[in-house]
Amino acid sequence: MVIAILAVLGAAVIFAVGYVVGSGGLGSADLTVETDAGGGPGTPCDVLCRKWKRLRAQACSAIMASDMAARAQAAANAAVVSAVATAALLLAAAVAASLIPFLGSVIAASLFAAYATAQVYVLYLLGAAAGAARVAANAANGVTTALDEVAKAEAALKEGCGDTTALAACLATPSPCAGVP
Repeated sequence: MVIAILAVLGAAVIFAVGYVVGSGGLGSADLTVETDAGGGPGTPCDVLCRKWKRLRAQACSAIMASDMAARAQAAANAAVVSAVATAALLLAAAVAASLIPFLGSVIAASLFAAYATAQVYVLYLLGAAAGAARVAANAANGVTTALDEVAKAEAALKEGCGDTTALAACLATPSPCAGVP
């Protein structure tokens, strides 16, 4: 009974370590897209235009972070699949080796030890994949929020800027990245 409890606790610790690493617990990239939004005082159109441009750049940063998180999640999932396949092959080899007369049990013991190690690695990778999935989901939510802020800033710009020439010039500014209006 005590051994089973220790085994479960050990598995939970291994999974948790993987989760922390997969979540970026050892650090993460800070992505920013620079834009020449200017600063300081100006006409209401200038202020609203600068805010809109700044929020567009922030949305681009959120999109890049989300893309990176999605790639990290895909890589973590691929690593889990590979590790599970390796563990399954080691188990099959161990079972097959155990059927060999005389020396089979010696060979099988080594293969079972390798299988146990592979299973520990699978637990770690499952934790890392779960952490990466959480990061990817949060990053995707960040994109949605950033794009909503851009839309609000654009609406405020169109409503608050009475100078049609300045408004047209601001709205003609190309997007800093694909996916952001």
